[in-house]
Amino acid sequence: MKNSLYLLIVLIAGLISAATPLSAQDLTFHQTPAQKANNAPYSEAVTVGNMIFFAGQVPRAEAGEELPSDIQGQAHLVMKQIAALAEKYGSSMDRVAKCTVFLTDIREWASFNEVYVQYFKPEHRPARSAFEVGGLGLGYKLEVECIAVKN
Repeated sequence: MKNSLYLLIVLIAGLISAATPLSAQDLTFHQTPAQKANNAPYSEAVTVGNMIFFAGQVPRAEAGEELPSDIQGQAHLVMKQIAALAEKYGSSMDRVAKCTVFLTDIREWASFNEVYVQYFKPEHRPARSAFEVGGLGLGYKLEVECIAVKN
């Protein structure tokens, strides 16, 4: 796990350093109104120049709907949320460069992949890391965070 985290840090540093020199004005923290009202300790997304770093997404059911209990149902929710965030911040799934996947049960990796590949064209598969984690809150089976480039 240490090596994977190190590689992720190197990738991010390389992407940032390869860009045009950045100033403080190129760094923007995007919090939702609810995050601001609740003084949340994180941002929904952070843009650095033309790069977008999305906070990890956990499956959120629509109001009044029940959270699916299976990995594939939860994976669809997460991937739809990532697609919506990409669009919200001027990008698309075709511009996602890197994803990190956290699963509570690595044995569900193949089932997750069946959903994940539906959101990317065969010729556009982002770099990716995956980890089994000891647990996620509220019965979530996964969390996915991504880095994208603006259109």
